[in-house]
Amino acid sequence: MEKETNVIVRRAGEADISALCHFEIQARLTEPGVLVAEFKEEHYAKFLQSLQLEFARDNAIFIAADGNQVVGRCDVAILRSTMDGAVTGYIDWIYVQKPNRCQGVATRLLLATEQFFRDAGVKRYYLFTADNEEAQAFYHRNTSLSFTRREVAEKVL
Repeated sequence: MEKETNVIVRRAGEADISALCHFEIQARLTEPGVLVAEFKEEHYAKFLQSLQLEFARDNAIFIAADGNQVVGRCDVAILRSTMDGAVTGYIDWIYVQKPNRCQGVATRLLLATEQFFRDAGVKRYYLFTADNEEAQAFYHRNTSLSFTRREVAEKVL
């Protein structure tokens, strides 16, 4: 059962870059087996600045903030098909720090991203799920999500 929390969920902006970097460092310290990608704070901060988070139409990072500290995030993208004009949403990253789990934070992040998608005309979105047990349990508790088995072709360039 999820507990209530006073965490604020909102779209991230340039003022949040330092807190996002700190969040990524903490996540890697607390779950080194889950988050294995190398993290270089200076490069990541420059990358986030280049995205112009406040102005991006088809990409966003939603954060769950407790004061100035980011305790959860959800990264989303919208793809606008040039073939049929379909507008599809993608959630490619949702993560809540361990001490803030089971408090409704991830659910609130999902709700905020769904509103972002609705506002952009998205009728369907795909969530790329993590394969760890704790994450899978969260996804399957969310009864609004449906699960399908699809193959995804991947090629590293």
